[in-house]
Amino acid sequence: MAQAEDLPFTVEKWDAAGNVIARVLARACNVLIAKGAYEAARRQYPDANLTLRVGVRVIEAIRNERA
Repeated sequence: MAQAEDLPFTVEKWDAAGNVIARVLARACNVLIAKGAYEAARRQYPDANLTLRVGVRVIEAIRNERA
């Protein structure tokens, strides 16, 4: 099983205020797989605040004011 450090890309769902990570939805070993997981999360949770990150660097983010 892969360790967290082997899966540096994360897709995260934030709380409604956008202050705290409520759940890590996916971890991936490369950006293409992570991007697919992020796009799937956007479809699954259309009103959620989501980020795709590698470490502390944000690759993509969506913040919904109505979330």
